[in-house]
Amino acid sequence: MGATTDQARDEGQLWAERGLGPFRVRGSVAELWEKLLDTDSYRVTRSATASFNLSRSQWGGMLASSYGLVDQGAESNQPTMVFTNTITGSYRPLSFLSFNPNFSIKEEWNQSTGIRTETPKTELMLTYAPYRDSFKLTGGTSFARTFSGDGLINLRTFGTVAAVDWKLGKFLGTDDIVSLNLNYNQQVDFISSGNSHNDVSGMIRIRVIGF
Repeated sequence: MGATTDQARDEGQLWAERGLGPFRVRGSVAELWEKLLDTDSYRVTRSATASFNLSRSQWGGMLASSYGLVDQGAESNQPTMVFTNTITGSYRPLSFLSFNPNFSIKEEWNQSTGIRTETPKTELMLTYAPYRDSFKLTGGTSFARTFSGDGLINLRTFGTVAAVDWKLGKFLGTDDIVSLNLNYNQQVDFISSGNSHNDVSGMIRIRVIGF
C-alpha cells in the first residue's frame, strides 16, 4: 500500500498480490485527485486494475486490464469511463540483451455525450548491458493513434527514447551513477494541423548512493 501527496496532487493505492510458481496475480484499486489549473475544482480518478504475469528465465509476459472513472470537477455532470487493456512481453536471448514489446488499447467513453475515443498503442524497448551493472543502454520507440467516434479527434503520435546509465564507481559516494536521457515526440493532428508539434528533450542526472 502506498500514497503520495503534494499541493496539487493526492494519490492513494491499495493492492494485493499472489504468486503461484512462475505465475503472479495482482489486483489494485486507486484514487487520484488533481487540482485543475485556474479553478478550485479537482479532477478525481478512481480505478481498478487486475494483472496476470508469467515469468521464466529467458522470457515472460503480462496481461493487464483496468477500469476507471474520471470526474472532471463540479462542472461535469457525468464522469468519463476509461478501459485499458495491455499485453506486455519480455525476451532475453542473451544475458546482456533484452527486448520488451507491448501493445495496449485505451477506450474513453464520455457518458454525457456518448462519444467514445480509442487509442491503440504499440511500443518496443531494447536494453543492452554488456558489463553487468556498470553500463546500460536503453532505447525504445512507440506509435499511437487516437480517434473519436464523432470524427473531431484524429491524432498520430510517434516517440523515441534513448538512455545511458554509467556507474562511475567511488567518486562522491559509494556508487555514483550518471544518467543521460534523450526523448523525441511527434504529434500529427489530422483535423487541425496547427496543433501538430515536435518535442525534443534531454536530461542529465547524477545519483550518489551512500558515503
